[in-house]
Amino acid sequence: MGRVSTRPVTGLVSCIASCKAVVDARALTVAEVQILEKQLETAKYALDRYYVGCLLFALYSRSSCSDMANLATFELEAPSGCLKGGAS
Repeated sequence: MGRVSTRPVTGLVSCIASCKAVVDARALTVAEVQILEKQLETAKYALDRYYVGCLLFALYSRSSCSDMANLATFELEAPSGCLKGGAS
């Protein structure tokens, strides 16, 4: 069996050879998640609370950045009376 050394194959091989291994980011600690949850209650600005809420939603739903970017709708299902203010 002979070697294949066409230009596309050579380019692909060199590209694969130069790729670095993907290193996952470290997981958040419980203390860091608790800080985010506290910020949700104490943040001065609504935009800060919204941002922290989005972070916590992504964390709890185990979503990736691309999952979050592709969200089209969000529906909240909760038993009557469990939301703040008694809204259902």
